[in-house]
Amino acid sequence: MFEFKLRKRINEKIQIEAEFEAKTGEITTIIGKSGAGKSSILNLIAGLINIDTGFVRCAEKDYTATPVHKRRFGYVQQQSYLFPHLNVLENLVYSGDNSDLEKYIEIFELGAHLTKMPKQLSGGESQRVALVRTLMSKPQLLLIDEAFSALDLKLRYKLQAYLKTLTIPTVLITHDLAEAYELSDQVIVIENGKIIAKGNKEIISNYYDKLEIYPLTENMSEKIKLSTAVLVGGKSRRMNGENKSFIVFKNQTFLNRILAEINSFDETFISVKDEENYKDYFYPLVKDEIIDIGAMGGLYTSLKYCKNDYLFVCATDMPLIKKELIEFMLEFITPSYECFVIEAEGKVHPLCGIYKKSVISTIEKMIQENNYRLMDLLKKSKVKYIPLKYSCFDKSVVSNINTKAELIKLNKPAILCVSGLKNSGKTTLITKLITSFKEEGYKVGTIKHDGHDFEIDHEGTDSYKHARAGSNSTLIFSDSKFAFIKKQRIEKADLLLDYFHDMDLVIIEGMKNSTYPKIEVVHEKLVCDENYLIAIATSSNLFKHEKIKTINRNDVNAFVKLIKSEVLNQDEG
Repeated sequence: MFEFKLRKRINEKIQIEAEFEAKTGEITTIIGKSGAGKSSILNLIAGLINIDTGFVRCAEKDYTATPVHKRRFGYVQQQSYLFPHLNVLENLVYSGDNSDLEKYIEIFELGAHLTKMPKQLSGGESQRVALVRTLMSKPQLLLIDEAFSALDLKLRYKLQAYLKTLTIPTVLITHDLAEAYELSDQVIVIENGKIIAKGNKEIISNYYDKLEIYPLTENMSEKIKLSTAVLVGGKSRRMNGENKSFIVFKNQTFLNRILAEINSFDETFISVKDEENYKDYFYPLVKDEIIDIGAMGGLYTSLKYCKNDYLFVCATDMPLIKKELIEFMLEFITPSYECFVIEAEGKVHPLCGIYKKSVISTIEKMIQENNYRLMDLLKKSKVKYIPLKYSCFDKSVVSNINTKAELIKLNKPAILCVSGLKNSGKTTLITKLITSFKEEGYKVGTIKHDGHDFEIDHEGTDSYKHARAGSNSTLIFSDSKFAFIKKQRIEKADLLLDYFHDMDLVIIEGMKNSTYPKIEVVHEKLVCDENYLIAIATSSNLFKHEKIKTINRNDVNAFVKLIKSEVLNQDEG
């Protein structure tokens, strides 16, 4: 166990007065506002700053006067401080003890970077190398100052889990509330260099407002005033020059759909290259100060224009963006980060992000260097990657519609299954749904899944004779309709949906084992996988489910409302 008693006058405002312990195999987390003296405490422990009075000791050994290089303390700072003339592998083996090299390369996912020079690494890669280099030195005490800040969230969680397995005492600085809760055995709250609270991680809840750290369970839209902007200055090359802002999807243009989702925040405007096409919009138009540099120009001008410290931006080709997604992102804001962007299935979406005004200076430097890549902006900034998998949304919410093929796919009909046992009332419910949706102007198609083989024609008809003679495909038509019969094994209904490309909604009767969203008609027990049920239709008031909405099968209006929300992704109102 290490014991620390630290007294040091840093400046007129900060006087370090801290006394605490760091136990073997435990993580002590220091939290506090920026400038509170957290990093100074680590510098005093490491010996980079001499203490005025006090001690740093372990098992009766006092390290106060021991030179830095003889203390065997591992210190990982926000800046990685790698040797610039050595490649990654050479940095890792610098300590001379290579016994755990292969293990660390695998855990920290460094295999693809071993021959790179430090200047070729991203911020997160540099941090990983620095942490491994420190662990390779076999330290007796580990000091970490925001060393995970540039890592993507998936890798960050992996390394946090590994950190908890270490048997050496660790002292950690973080601004990340979730990280503090995940890692801490002991929490120390610092204000103006002094410890104002010390205990287990539960004490954090008493200092949310004082530390400008917010709980993940609070609605951050009530804590932070947010500006929102749509960037519409793209050239739409892959859409043959068609302005994506005015593409119509489900009776609304892309731009109008997005504005309807983001306009409930404190400020909303449109970032444009040319004002002419948008002059009739109610929202303010912000014209790019620098043109022909892509989305970087729109982001730069929008950050300079917006009145709030935080700005959400998205592109005009993201018609499925949701207000609730932005509110979800707000939950992750902490003062130590500048960019908050969505990560979905390994892909980062810089144009679905919240940016702090402080990144303006970084953007200006990049523009001077003729570097207009948003991904490079993230590498040069403190970024919190927000994994979409922890939300209620799938990746479609951040989809960019860049091509005609993607637009066609977007406009494919919504799919709903009505499933259940035989004679449960599926057909009756479907006919009622068809009638209700048709009355509202929707185009509805149906697919009937028969668990057994079927004959569409009866003996004696010409098409029946054709099939018996060996025809693999038969098409019957009149002046008003046609029917096509093809002998083919169908594993998934996806193959059939091309026949319904002009429908708004396709209702499939049956397919209880599919992964489509479904309503199950139930008498006594469920037969469908509950993970894919959006509702249960029943005539029994006795049948209830603790998680899945139960609706009387005769309440067609309730089903229609639910299908609009859960399947068609349409809000009432």
